[in-house]
Amino acid sequence: MTILQLNGIKKEFGEEVLFTDINIRIEKGDKVGFVGANGTGKTTLFKIIADKMSAEEGNVTFPAGTTIGYLEQHPLITSDETIMDTLLHVFDDLRDLEDKLRQQEIRLTEINTSDERYEREMQLYGDMLDRFEQRGGYRYESDIKGVLRGLGFEPEEFDKPVSQCSGGQRTRIAIARILLEKPDIMLLDEPTNHLDLKVVRWLENHLNNYDGTILVISHDRYFLDNVCTRIAELENGSLLSFDGNYSDYYEKKQKLNEMIEKQYNLQQREIKRLQGIIDTFKSYNREKSLKQARSREKQLNKIKLVTSPFRAQNIRMSFEIDRESGNDVLFVEDVSKAFGSRKLFEDFSMHVVKGDRIAIIGENGCGKSTLLKIIKGIIAPDSGEVRYGSRVSVGYYDQSVATLNENKDILTEIYDDFPHLELTYIRKIAGIFLFKGDDVFKTIASLSGGEKARVMLLKLMLHHDNLLLLDEPTNHLDMASKEILESALDDYEGTLIAVSHDRYFINRIADYVYVMEDGVITKYIGNYDDYIEKITENGAEEEENAQVITKTALQKIKKKERENQYKEKERKNKIKQLEKDMEDLEEQKLKTEERLAGEDVYKNDELAKQINREYEEICRKLDEVSEEWLIMTSEE
Repeated sequence: MTILQLNGIKKEFGEEVLFTDINIRIEKGDKVGFVGANGTGKTTLFKIIADKMSAEEGNVTFPAGTTIGYLEQHPLITSDETIMDTLLHVFDDLRDLEDKLRQQEIRLTEINTSDERYEREMQLYGDMLDRFEQRGGYRYESDIKGVLRGLGFEPEEFDKPVSQCSGGQRTRIAIARILLEKPDIMLLDEPTNHLDLKVVRWLENHLNNYDGTILVISHDRYFLDNVCTRIAELENGSLLSFDGNYSDYYEKKQKLNEMIEKQYNLQQREIKRLQGIIDTFKSYNREKSLKQARSREKQLNKIKLVTSPFRAQNIRMSFEIDRESGNDVLFVEDVSKAFGSRKLFEDFSMHVVKGDRIAIIGENGCGKSTLLKIIKGIIAPDSGEVRYGSRVSVGYYDQSVATLNENKDILTEIYDDFPHLELTYIRKIAGIFLFKGDDVFKTIASLSGGEKARVMLLKLMLHHDNLLLLDEPTNHLDMASKEILESALDDYEGTLIAVSHDRYFINRIADYVYVMEDGVITKYIGNYDDYIEKITENGAEEEENAQVITKTALQKIKKKERENQYKEKERKNKIKQLEKDMEDLEEQKLKTEERLAGEDVYKNDELAKQINREYEEICRKLDEVSEEWLIMTSEE
């Protein structure tokens, strides 16, 4: 059953057309994720659907009586009431019915059972009671409390006035309200912003069990994977729909882009061919040839131009190292940190070896960024010490971008850190990060969060450090930039420690996950999905008793881990060497084949026999190396 349909929607602001001819049909129960670069109009489209903004053309249709709930990206919840009382208003009609039931109960006690009115009033009471029960009249308060707990509120906070709540808490109250309203169509604009991972996991589970229709705008790719069954992309003023979740969409979009690129290249060749024919006819400068030229020009003008998807404005990024570190990169020994009476962590130890890729996760405020700053040396621990291994150089990405000087322009900010670089080179690199022309003279203070993030990543890239400490590096980045950053980190040959709430990012980059919870830091082998699988398998009891990485525990597992790491690194190095050997042998084989085909060889029997023996030896070695490579790679 179609519950929502957009027909020919067009929206413009002044002379700028934001999008045009937007068409999509949403079926009941669909869960559709809306994606696209910032500024493409996703939020505007949601406001049109929610009837909070009008379109220049087109219409939005849905069945009569359909209810729509809209969670804005920055919801404004203002109330002098408590959190609980504010959410009780969702059930005002049910509470009115409850009051009528109480009044009817009193009325029944005032009427004699033998009175002819009693049966009528009893029937009325029964009908009201049925409606009350069917609509969850006996559980709405427990529903409110359950949603609040799921969204991270403690029971003692239920009676907290909304006016005293933080911005993040008010956002969660807004989410709670729309979840309790249970509209037929739920419009959610960036619902996971500022939510802890535990809360996001609860929200995903709640939405997956919701039998209504969900339309959601989100940059959280993992969330889109877990919740959505369709992805709708706004790009270049048009809307394109893909079946499946975000990962399905990304794979299909890559293939679609490759197909469009082939069409683009073929079309460009055809245009070039036609233009060549036109130029040739014109060069003859005769009436017949000019007529033929005009005919071909008409043919050329009728071609509907294909736009290459790979000519969009995207940053390019790579992280290289100037020198390799020693195998022992970092020692954190018995480190503790508290602020006043609030203890973040105690006696924490970790040993990081070359090539490790570590993600640190945990609730907001648990001390993740503080730990990273202690490792960097920005903050001193209360006890314990941090030591680096030999030849370690450290690059640090600060999520607050506090290391940037707000008063400098982009060019000066970079040049002051890299005075040995030519200004023309810096401008070229800045262009790769989408700071074109005079953009380099913009002050840091005037930049958006995403632009500041790009400046930070640019500087980090230029440092060529062999240990990267990244604090929420995907914050402020659009989806395309996140994918580019992840690809660059995939190719990075140094050691990586990242604090992140971006589960998609963690899955891409992490070999180990450190979980900070209630002052305890627990280590899990693998990425985020491996961590979730582990705690799900173990259940709540084993989760509570999971291995705490203290100095004593670390000593028990360190030897085995290092042995495994050495073996794995040795295997990977061996594979790289075998691949290089195969390339060299293939090149030798090709050159020998070329020599055998030479006139000077096939006319000289002795020389031909000698080179043929060399050729057979090369082929034998190539077979041996290829077989060894197959055995080594099959162990992956």
